[in-house]
Amino acid sequence: MVSYGMLVNHNHVMGNTIGANEHESYFVFEEILKDKKMPLFQTGYPVEVILNDRNKAYHKGTIASRGWHLKEKEWYYFIKENGKLIKKRYFEYDLNLLIHY
Repeated sequence: MVSYGMLVNHNHVMGNTIGANEHESYFVFEEILKDKKMPLFQTGYPVEVILNDRNKAYHKGTIASRGWHLKEKEWYYFIKENGKLIKKRYFEYDLNLLIHY
């Protein structure tokens, strides 16, 4: 179940947001996300970026925030590396969960 307090921004629904586009976010209710799959990664989970054609730079950090992309119908994530928020948005297929960080 998705909790109250999610934020929406144009084509995106943000959860636990700490950075990107906070100034354009609006408070919405649980119904917007009620039929969505649960996110694979939770805030604070240690992850690394999978390098491929889409991701050229390696990053290793923790999930800083997540959001639901309405058009893509997928969760996306922002990560924090060494205390700095990485500005690129990553989807579940872009990240590996790290067991030992």
